[in-house]
Amino acid sequence: MKTIFKKVLDLIRKSGLSQSEINIIKKVVLVSFVLCIVSVAAIWSYLKITTRNPLPAVSRKFQKSNSSSVTGHPIDIEAHLQIAESYIQRGKPFESIPHLERALQLSNSDIKARYLLARAELEAGMYEQSLSVISELDQSALPDTLKESICVTTAMALFYSGKITESTRKLNDCLSSFPGSARTLCFMGIVKTFNVIDSSDARRYLEKAIKHDSSYVEAWYQLGRLEMVQGDTFQARKHLLYALELDPLHVKSHARLGMLYYYMHNFSLAENSYRTTLALNPGDYNTRYNLGELLYIKGDTITALKEFTSVLHQKPDHKDANFRVGLISMRNNMYKEAIGYFEKILQNDPNNIRVILQTAVSYEKIGLLSDALTMYKRIVSIEDLNPIARQKIKMISIQVNGTGPK
Repeated sequence: MKTIFKKVLDLIRKSGLSQSEINIIKKVVLVSFVLCIVSVAAIWSYLKITTRNPLPAVSRKFQKSNSSSVTGHPIDIEAHLQIAESYIQRGKPFESIPHLERALQLSNSDIKARYLLARAELEAGMYEQSLSVISELDQSALPDTLKESICVTTAMALFYSGKITESTRKLNDCLSSFPGSARTLCFMGIVKTFNVIDSSDARRYLEKAIKHDSSYVEAWYQLGRLEMVQGDTFQARKHLLYALELDPLHVKSHARLGMLYYYMHNFSLAENSYRTTLALNPGDYNTRYNLGELLYIKGDTITALKEFTSVLHQKPDHKDANFRVGLISMRNNMYKEAIGYFEKILQNDPNNIRVILQTAVSYEKIGLLSDALTMYKRIVSIEDLNPIARQKIKMISIQVNGTGPK
């Protein structure tokens, strides 16, 4: 190494540089050499550590393992669990999922993390994933503090996955093991609300849930929701407001109150409730659509358009938002754009007469009469006696062919 360094210095001296320039070069070479050695040592040490203790790869399937598989500090795991639970309680299940997946990376045997992941996926509408995660739990190893919650969450995942019979059976098992479970009674009430002929069982279960736990916010919310469906706006408002007394941050109660005020034509209170909901959960695209609808009816189409467009950024196939943006486009003589929004709806709902009709009108407005005629005929094929479509077919046929429809 010394020989190489000496040869380099000899070459520098022969280059004709001054002594001060040579001294600068010597210092640069020396510093560069030292930094190179330090960098190599640091990288070597890092690779040695990470090879010895590799971090498990991210995976949606967390294999079963024993408690010795913990690779993260318990405080780190608990921090992720607390953040995730906070998101779930605030109606933001999607935000909680990355924290739960991280907790399971650090300890894939953590039962609470698995349960919370199943619950978050359930509330996020990921029903099959939720059922898969919770089904992997070792029932014999469940702690007593989670048995009740896991039981009802399993029943809920079964129900929303379309396995109604299995869900009811599981709920009955839960009630047999935990007769005073407010959450189980509440969900049984939710299941019973699907019986549109007689919902008296639903009320009975919800009231029983409240009797067992008068501070259980979800039961008060569900009772208010049931009364709203039944048209009892006074009682619905009373119970939703009480739910918010118990938990002022309960997002669903704010959103439901907004709907209730909307149907009562109290648009000012409805808008306040919607905006409170969105302040708590900006990702609630259903409430954002409801706010846009309210503004649209009030005649504030510019602000309404912003809300509808925001909905479509989150959920591009939202049928009602696409329809409203299409109508606003038509109002502004942007018929080609309107057709694009209507066609998005027709991809998933090809027999929607209301949308086909607006598409046909848009084609007429830009002079594509043959396309408009095709659309009107499509309406007649679905609803033979539709008077508007039949009249339009006659008029356009004369314009296109010079004769009546064939």
